[in-house]
Amino acid sequence: MPFVGWIPLIIIWCGTGESGRIAFITLGAFTPMALNTHAGIVGVPKQYLELGEVYRLTLGQLYYKIVLPAALPSILTGVVLSFNMSWILLVAAEIMISTQVGLGALISDAREIFYMDVVFAGVFLIVVITLSLNQLIEIWQQRLLLRFKKEGTRGGY
Repeated sequence: MPFVGWIPLIIIWCGTGESGRIAFITLGAFTPMALNTHAGIVGVPKQYLELGEVYRLTLGQLYYKIVLPAALPSILTGVVLSFNMSWILLVAAEIMISTQVGLGALISDAREIFYMDVVFAGVFLIVVITLSLNQLIEIWQQRLLLRFKKEGTRGGY
């Protein structure tokens, strides 16, 4: 079912308050995270799992030492996609599901009274915030991947 089709159901089930907006954002952010995590785990090469069996790793060790590091790039891609989707949906929820606060509400109100300078300033602010938060996520990703890379070079499994 297309995501837009869920909007009326979310409004009926959760209302137009905070719970409706949270459900709207959660539903939209869950899908890319779940799909990328699944793709990463399914995409672990069979040889890696066989190597874990050779070393007689427990199920927990297998996941932590083999599956998680192999699937981590896909999982992190899902994190970035989910973050971007949730940020977009936050602004969309403020515009579509009636609210009086937030950047989306400010843009929507300014659009209705033709204050285009406020609309463009709001859009520019969304771009700046998005780029800044994406930079922070990228720094976090690099540190996390570096940590797993360093742990993998210490020897052992």
